[in-house]
Amino acid sequence: MNVKMSRAIFASKRRTWQTRAFLRALTFRLFRFLTIRQARQEETMSQLPKFTMVDAAPAPVGPFSHAAEADGWVFLTGQIPTDPNDDHAPLSEGVAAQTRRVMDNLIIVLNGVGLRLDNVVSVRIFLTEFKRDYDAMNAVYRSYFLPKPLPARTCVGVTGLVRDAFVEIDFVAKRP
Repeated sequence: MNVKMSRAIFASKRRTWQTRAFLRALTFRLFRFLTIRQARQEETMSQLPKFTMVDAAPAPVGPFSHAAEADGWVFLTGQIPTDPNDDHAPLSEGVAAQTRRVMDNLIIVLNGVGLRLDNVVSVRIFLTEFKRDYDAMNAVYRSYFLPKPLPARTCVGVTGLVRDAFVEIDFVAKRP
């Protein structure tokens, strides 16, 4: 065999080896790219809001979910003092009884999404008769949170609530 022919055979084998190495590197890079892309898609999917209906909670009086969750924050829809077992039952008499029912309804929703009152970071309270009902509502409200640190809170007077309720309360909670 002459030198030219042996060089050609060697060059051909070298090109084959280089092509295989190139294909292996390309396959590895493509696999890595697809794995990273899939992880990013899964991360994006996990960041989409999650909307929850809790079977044990009172039926909503409007078109909304009991809770919405995004990035570990859970927003509980405002609850009024409806009976979770009978939506058409009359509302409790007096703001103290209504506040108790509302807080119990919110606890049902919290439990339904795997949380407790300890996870609540913010509360909004709406009263139809602010001056008359503020102290009575506070007495009941305080009994649910003490001796724990109290969440941030806003309490406002409003001109009316659905089903002529005296009080509506909503929560914002944070997953640990």
